[in-house]
Amino acid sequence: MTKPFFKRLLTCIAAAFLCIGLLGSADTVEAADYYVYTDGNGTQYYVSSTKTDWRFRTNIHNAYITAVYTNQHQRATYYSYSWDEGDVYYSAYKSDPRSVSTNPVAQAVLNFCEAHWGRYGFHE
Repeated sequence: MTKPFFKRLLTCIAAAFLCIGLLGSADTVEAADYYVYTDGNGTQYYVSSTKTDWRFRTNIHNAYITAVYTNQHQRATYYSYSWDEGDVYYSAYKSDPRSVSTNPVAQAVLNFCEAHWGRYGFHE
């Protein structure tokens, strides 16, 4: 009689953990994310200090950004930065590189990472 009870109990516990995992979103702002910019539509942008890789000794830096819209929906994105001939370029996912000067969000993320890397728990 105790085996069926424990089987049901374990099944319920496993189902509870599964439901909690499904309800959590991968595109959420966390405590380790830092505000960097708000656009004209009110969308706020945060950079992740735990996922961003901003090593000084390489030419390519990667930043993970979460956009929080005014309706509280969120979207994660990724920018890869590179330097060439005195200009800074970024690409989102595997798109063609564009000048940072054409995107105020990419510029704000670049400015934040360059100014604050090594602080706030950022790693090198």
